[in-house]
Formats: sequence, C-alpha cells, structure tokens
Amino acid sequence: MTETDHPLVQRYLRRLRRAAADLPAGTRNELLDNVQAHLAETTAEADEAGVRTALDELGTPEEVAAAARAETEPRSSGDRLYDIATVFILFAGGFAVPVLGWIAGVVMLWNGPRWTRGEKILGTAALPVAIIIPAAAFLSSLLVPSSSAPTVLGPVLLIGLAVVAIGLVAVFVHLLRAAARVRT
Repeated sequence: MTETDHPLVQRYLRRLRRAAADLPAGTRNELLDNVQAHLAETTAEADEAGVRTALDELGTPEEVAAAARAETEPRSSGDRLYDIATVFILFAGGFAVPVLGWIAGVVMLWNGPRWTRGEKILGTAALPVAIIIPAAAFLSSLLVPSSSAPTVLGPVLLIGLAVVAIGLVAVFVHLLRAAARVRT
C-alpha cells in the first residue's frame, strides 16, 4: 500500500476536496497538491498510528480549507489603517503619553494578525532598547572622572543616538512592510 493509498489519507483528501470546493480552482489545486505531497512524505513508512498522527498535525480538512480561504480573501482598507496606526502608536505613543502610549501600541501589535511572533517581539523591544542604550551611555559618561571624557564621549553619544534612531526607523519600516506582505 503506497502512502496516498492509505484509507485514512484518502478519506482526509476527499473531505479536504469538499471543504475547499468554494476556493478558486488554482488555489484549491495548489492546496490539494501541497497537502497530498506532505502526506506522501510524512506517511510513506508510517503505520496506522503514524498516519493518524500526521493527519492530526495537519488539522481537520475544514480547518485547512478555512485557513486557505482566509489567505485568499481580500483585505479591507481598515486593515491598512490599523497596521499604520499600530506602528505609529507603538513608536510615537511612548513619547506623546510616556509608557501608556507605548503599552497601547504593544497591545495593538500583539492583537494584530499580520505580524509573526518574532516581529511582535522586535516591535515590543525596539523602543525600550532605544531608550536604554543612550541612557546607559549617558550615565556611564557621567561616571568617567576624566576631564577629556566629554570631548570624546560627545561624538560617541551622537553617533550612538543616530544609530538608535536609524534602528527605530528600520523596525518601523519592517513592521509596515511585513503587514503589507500579508495583506496582499
């Protein structure tokens, strides 16, 4: 019995075909091909329990079809506005309303469906890191007892602030691009 001839796999694929019947033909065919290829690979040498495990890991055919359907649905203009507002509040909110503005942005970011977990962590950490690094550099410059320290540390602090500002802009742009990629 080949991997796709297994009765459980065949039953799963029939259910998936029915669940995905309303998808555009190209999307439906691609979904079915991908799932069938995945099952062929994961169940090739599997016993009955292994086949059941592989099917359970995929989720129900209805869940798989619903996920594919959600990816093909057009996004509203409200999604774009939410993404822009989230990123703006995340970065500017902390300056407009210290701490609370940043917290509002973090809540919006983590509730936004278009960012990965890593992007959410990056967005959450960006502003605190951007504040902590210059603050630590400034405090360390106060602790240096040398009379030449201000002349050396001044340019270093300016360069550090420029790097932090560029980093914040880079994170800002990355979050907006990541959200746009998911919307399109």
